[in-house]
Amino acid sequence: MLEPLGHHQLFLFFLQFAALLVSARICGELAKRVRTPAVVGELLGGILLGPSLLGAILPGVQSALFPLDQQQFDLLSLITWLGVVFLLLSTGLETDLALIRRKGRKAVSVSAGGITVTFASGLLLAALLPREMMGEDASRVAFMLFIATAMSISAIPVIARVLGELGLIRRDVGQLILAAGMMDDTVGWILLAVVANVAAAGTVDWFTPIRLLASVIFVVGFALTVGRSMVAALIRWVDDKVPDYEGVITATAALALVGSAITLFLGLEAVLGAFLAGILIREAPRYRPEMTHGIEQFTRLILAPVFFAAAGLRVDIRVFSDPALLRWGLLVLAVATVGKFVGTFIGSRVARMPIIEGLAMGAGLNARGAMEIIVATIGLSLGVLSTSSYSIIVMVAIVTSLMAPPMLRVLLGKVRMGAEEEERLEREARERQSFWSGIRRVLLPTRGGGNVYYAASLLREGMQGTNIEVTTLNIDDRQEGIPFWRRKTNDVGETAVSTAATLLQPLVSQVKKVRLKSRNVSKVIAEQGRHFDLIVLGATAEKANWRTQYTFGQVVDDILQRSERPVLVVRSPVASKIQVELAEDKLPVSKILVPTNRTSLSRPALEFGERLATSTGVPCHAVFIEEAPG
Repeated sequence: MLEPLGHHQLFLFFLQFAALLVSARICGELAKRVRTPAVVGELLGGILLGPSLLGAILPGVQSALFPLDQQQFDLLSLITWLGVVFLLLSTGLETDLALIRRKGRKAVSVSAGGITVTFASGLLLAALLPREMMGEDASRVAFMLFIATAMSISAIPVIARVLGELGLIRRDVGQLILAAGMMDDTVGWILLAVVANVAAAGTVDWFTPIRLLASVIFVVGFALTVGRSMVAALIRWVDDKVPDYEGVITATAALALVGSAITLFLGLEAVLGAFLAGILIREAPRYRPEMTHGIEQFTRLILAPVFFAAAGLRVDIRVFSDPALLRWGLLVLAVATVGKFVGTFIGSRVARMPIIEGLAMGAGLNARGAMEIIVATIGLSLGVLSTSSYSIIVMVAIVTSLMAPPMLRVLLGKVRMGAEEEERLEREARERQSFWSGIRRVLLPTRGGGNVYYAASLLREGMQGTNIEVTTLNIDDRQEGIPFWRRKTNDVGETAVSTAATLLQPLVSQVKKVRLKSRNVSKVIAEQGRHFDLIVLGATAEKANWRTQYTFGQVVDDILQRSERPVLVVRSPVASKIQVELAEDKLPVSKILVPTNRTSLSRPALEFGERLATSTGVPCHAVFIEEAPG
């Protein structure tokens, strides 16, 4: 019969968790105040509770709080593994494949140079390190591979944070550093998946690395093809069913855990599955950063600090009191730093980048931070690393993370901005302030009127190049009170939504059909629209009479009053005569006029007019209208 955890074990676990969390958060906040990456402070928080300080001053308290008990250790290890999984999920969510593709040639050159040189120099150095730095049962080859992998990796979170603080993250050189860093990370996790499994096997043969490499290629290839579509469909379905992003948060966490389980089942490391899950979620058309803000906040404020503190807990800085070990540690630091600078500089010269940019690439990619610590933690857990080699790797992670900010400040300050880059930054600044940049989900309802063709054509032209999803909705309200066996399909509405979907093929679109139980069309559309960023309506002209006066017609006016979301109203006096084949070929627009009173309410109209003019090539005229005084 299985026995539950004892009260004392739970008591100790809760105390350990609280002590590590509080110590890490306090030291992390203090580190940020002196403009140092928070991860350095969080590691220090763990070191303070370990044998280095608390164990030296109050050994009885330290051994009572963190006893050498296997079951107690496993409890804390479970939390640290959750921290690793969600850290890699967050890293995947920050990995922009479009950016890597955009900066592909230069990023590949720089990343390949940095990884190749540091990996080779790491192998040579690890071959010279003394036997006592290896785990008790570790092979020399496995040890060499782990040291080389740890030295070749970079830390995207540290790099991104430093670039963000310097306001350089959108500069060309900043984007290139991020792209190369993402490639470093991707290759690094693939290397780790192979190396860790070679180490776990205990023996090294030709078949094992080939089998593991084939497994990695299969997993990555499947994830970026079939997996991409599956994750995109799941995120869309969950977002439709559960409001306020709560379902997406749950789905994100579940995908990270399932991805980790799948890669473990295939004999690979859990970090690869979590990393790929983050990439696929980010690539989903429905994804927005705010969707996963909650889970990233929980990771950043709870799981990550505890993981880094637990990593620091295993560091014993007293080992550096041994002059020989200190010399080896400084040599590892020097080889890692010089190797990364030399490798990235060679790669930058191959890509014909300016010398100052090549040096800046080395300064950025030299930061190891959290990524190297994860590699070291896995190496220690597998018995490949000893406490002394683990402490050296953590020291390298801390020192290189401390080196990055001042070096980047100096070097990036000397990188000049070209005219093309300046124009791009100005355009991006305008787009960030644009009303239309926040539009992702659009609802296009219709009862079959001709204006839906015109509305779909306007959307197609005005939203070209944007990642939006349009849902065309067939509103069939003509059969109220008719028995279901006598009801007829609304052929006009079916044709309208099908044609609209065809017109919107450049955009991600889906078709839905709704049969209303009442004829309150405006209420149903307003309620459906709550789940969208924009409602686009084709308005049918209605003549005003002595009892009522409508701006766009009774239904559209009612929707405007009910809707919690912005509404774009489209009406053309010739919309019903527009032939579908003409609409498919070209939008029948020759001139665009946008009246404005220069208020924030008229700004979206000006922006949309500009978008239409840019995509269609027709002139756009803005007319300023001012009310005469008196």
